[in-house]
Amino acid sequence: MIYLIVILVLLCLSFHYDYQGHNKGRFEWYVLCCIVFILISGLRYRLGVDSTRYDYQFINTPSLTELWSFNYDETRFAPGYLLFNSIARSLSDSFVMMQILHAIFINILIFRFFFKNTPHIFVSVLLYFLLLYFNYNFEILRESCAIVIFLYAWKYFKTNEWVKYYICCIFAILFHPSALFLLILPLFYLPIFRVFFKMGLTFWITAGGVFVLSSIIAVKFFDVIQMANIASLEDYAISYENSDLAESKNLNMLGMITFFLRVLLYPIIAIALLKGSKYIGVRLNLGNATKEKLEYLLCWFVYISIISLYIKLFYRFNNYLYPFWILILSDILFSKIRYIQSIKRFSFGIWMVCLLPYLSLSLYGYFSDDMGSGIKLIKRYYPYSSVLNPTKDEKREQLFRYLGGN
Repeated sequence: MIYLIVILVLLCLSFHYDYQGHNKGRFEWYVLCCIVFILISGLRYRLGVDSTRYDYQFINTPSLTELWSFNYDETRFAPGYLLFNSIARSLSDSFVMMQILHAIFINILIFRFFFKNTPHIFVSVLLYFLLLYFNYNFEILRESCAIVIFLYAWKYFKTNEWVKYYICCIFAILFHPSALFLLILPLFYLPIFRVFFKMGLTFWITAGGVFVLSSIIAVKFFDVIQMANIASLEDYAISYENSDLAESKNLNMLGMITFFLRVLLYPIIAIALLKGSKYIGVRLNLGNATKEKLEYLLCWFVYISIISLYIKLFYRFNNYLYPFWILILSDILFSKIRYIQSIKRFSFGIWMVCLLPYLSLSLYGYFSDDMGSGIKLIKRYYPYSSVLNPTKDEKREQLFRYLGGN
């Protein structure tokens, strides 16, 4: 019920502030939403498979005073995340303290990112809640720390302040090694590579080549990781290798439709509207440099999604790019559409209908079988349970035992 209330409130706020353009109380409501997001995450009880694993490991985390004598060979945590845990451990022996600190860190930076970069802040956090919130807050706790540092570094990426950007990247890597991906983003933005990251003929030829190449090397995936010397991802490669995600599976009809809409159709339309042409476009207060960089990241999003069809582990890198896709989508929603010489302003209802297919297919996975357990994936997070009134859900506990989460 609490999730439904959040969704309905955000829909009302999106209509009132993002669509109708009112300002009174806008910032106060936004802060209140951030606090609610923090409390839902910080006060959760046994929600998310990874969270339960971290909960059991927390008691063995050294406090700040114990860090000097700690045997670092006994942990797989990167230094930044270990320090984060040590701070929480110094304050309390309960993992709830870590949950609260993590929720504050993640959600404040994400809310800040949307507030600084789009006028449609409430639809942004609505999409964040529906598409990313549970994963960032309940599952990939280490990686989500690295992701929000990247979101903070976006202002330096936009303005080509590469020294500051790379300093942020170093901090991100200290939380999770997958952030090494961030180091190559400025390199591929060089003029020699830019043609591959602009929507056009070259992009589509490249996307086709990526599709073919990824299907060929799928069975050699772990050799490719070794050749790339991503040794710090070894633990994920091992767990991935032993799961059914490592198998290359043919897409069924629904999978093909989902892939086409989510990865191709919606991003193509979004970029066409964002860039604008003499035929169609949206009026956004974005500089050309910002538009080019958003287009660049969205092209990365498409490429990685294609690779992930065959090499599932690569989807991890899209965790860093998804907020930018939400940013682009939020910018376009409720904006006036220019079609040839006429200006169209669609109703709030029409915008929601346009968004519905994307959201429906994106949320469909929550109601699928979770890793062959016979239990729906949504049971990881629903029904909600809080440390203020802790209750164990039988199906969820069964799922955790199946997935090794307790």
